[in-house]
Amino acid sequence: MNKNRRVKISDVITKLSAIAEEIENVYEEEESVYDNVPENLQGSQRYEEMETALEFLDSARDDLASAIENLMSVE
Repeated sequence: MNKNRRVKISDVITKLSAIAEEIENVYEEEESVYDNVPENLQGSQRYEEMETALEFLDSARDDLASAIENLMSVE
């Protein structure tokens, strides 16, 4: 791989890292709200939607981490 393409990969890694950080922030905010839902609302549809959102955000974090690792291997 030539230097120009390595620079492009490096730029992509930087952008993906910023996105991963944003997702992490959203995850932490949602998790905080989820953890503080009153007992009487746990098990509600909204509570289940929050749980599903956390699962998807967690999956997105893992996928981005894998993508970044793979791209770093190319550099």
